[in-house]
Amino acid sequence: MLLNATLVTQAIDSKKYVALESIVDEIGRMLGGWIRSTKS
Repeated sequence: MLLNATLVTQAIDSKKYVALESIVDEIGRMLGGWIRSTKS
């Protein structure tokens, strides 16, 4: 949500947004996998 706000307010350009979005997405997938692995 905060990352999206930076794009809407044009605090960062779209190229940087795409790069940051992919990094944040990867972190989310890693955290999700870690959480799932601790539950089993």
